[in-house]
Amino acid sequence: MLSVPVLLSAEHRLDDFACGVDSLDDWLKRRARPNQVSGASIQQSRQQVQLAVNSAMVQCYWQIGRLIVEHEQQGQARAAYGKHQLEALSE
Repeated sequence: MLSVPVLLSAEHRLDDFACGVDSLDDWLKRRARPNQVSGASIQQSRQQVQLAVNSAMVQCYWQIGRLIVEHEQQGQARAAYGKHQLEALSE
């Protein structure tokens, strides 16, 4: 069940936290509580999360592209079906 976000406290056990994205897990475990205690800005924390999420997204998109080239295009730089589509559209 989801709940409203709260500030981290000593009762929060960060060692067991796992959201499925290693970079986000690492950020929470290493930086979230120290940033909160030190008074680091919310904006700075948001930027760190954005960088971690962007990195995960780039890795995901790269893997999707790799799968397309390997499986759909069979290693070719361009898919053959695209050429036929362009020829059909130009008529």
